[in-house]
Amino acid sequence: DYFPLAVENYWELAHLPVRTIRFTETLDNVQYYGLVADEDTAYYRKANDGKVYERTTTTSELLKFDLLADVGDSWVYKPDYLDHAMYGTLQSKNDTITIGDQTIFNCYRFYFDVPEWADEEQVVWLAPNIGFIEEAYPGGTADRKILTKAKINGVEIEF
Repeated sequence: DYFPLAVENYWELAHLPVRTIRFTETLDNVQYYGLVADEDTAYYRKANDGKVYERTTTTSELLKFDLLADVGDSWVYKPDYLDHAMYGTLQSKNDTITIGDQTIFNCYRFYFDVPEWADEEQVVWLAPNIGFIEEAYPGGTADRKILTKAKINGVEIEF
């Protein structure tokens, strides 16, 4: 499971607010998990076809991650606050992430980009049975945001 959704799951990445699934909520007759970071809440659901959708209470859902996509597949991800389309692309299904003395294999790498803009790119890695494990913003600040601690389905992980 590359995007485990359960209340109380959390991901603590260095230099980013802790992301915690705090509740479930039904919006437009669909159940979502409320993921809170600081005071911001995004709602996520995972469909049976491996697609992970994101929305807010005021926006319609967007395809954020396609976990069953082929490497190289792209899709439009355009939040309402953007005036240009952002594209998500699955770039790899077999990246290796090393954190301290731990090595995690078969991580998925997703790349998000607005072709008309400079310095807004984002790369997100998802690890099997963990979810968020690393993020980077290569166009702007290239420092890595690496997972330091998480709680997934009741099990705490520390790196």
